[in-house]
Amino acid sequence: MLNHVVMKKNINPNPTFWKILMLFIKVSLLAFGGGNALFPMIKNYCVDKYHWISNEDIDDILVITNAIPGASAIEGMTYIAFLLLKSKWKACLVMLLSMIPHTILFFVLFYLGTTFIPIQYLKVIYAAVIPVIIILLINMSIRYIKRKNNELNFFIHWFIFVITLLFTLFVPVPWSMPIFIIVFFVICLVIVQTIKNKKDKRE
Repeated sequence: MLNHVVMKKNINPNPTFWKILMLFIKVSLLAFGGGNALFPMIKNYCVDKYHWISNEDIDDILVITNAIPGASAIEGMTYIAFLLLKSKWKACLVMLLSMIPHTILFFVLFYLGTTFIPIQYLKVIYAAVIPVIIILLINMSIRYIKRKNNELNFFIHWFIFVITLLFTLFVPVPWSMPIFIIVFFVICLVIVQTIKNKKDKRE
């Protein structure tokens, strides 16, 4: 099943174990801001530069990892590793090894930050990182909208945007989990499609 998916969806599914490992280490060390901030970098390498996977793969990964609990960056890279490598133990090993440098760096920075760096400097660093993350996410959102604009009509497109925005801003934790809004839209689309199919049969 997995091999079938790889052959069907990947553009050039021939990366080596070491090339995937080095890329994941680079991504985990250089990108900050959580899973969604990592996806533009993952897309830049895996889709645009190396052509390992397609834009549709990235879209699927983005939706799936945001719909389930856990760290979306690790989940996304795990999905890619299993998608590209035929050996499951190699995919697991890639993920294990790629997380070690990032984990070590985190503890080193945490120790240095809490021991030697005044809190006001950390606030400045945090304030500088946030706009970069926002720009990356906006850029990815614009790309997605341009690609999907022809597939959704105007009303559905903006209905999803408005409801999702209101859901994000006003629904409190833990009910603000992405899975709830995804299930809501799946139900809505199923209802709309069912009504449309009934109308087509009558005509």
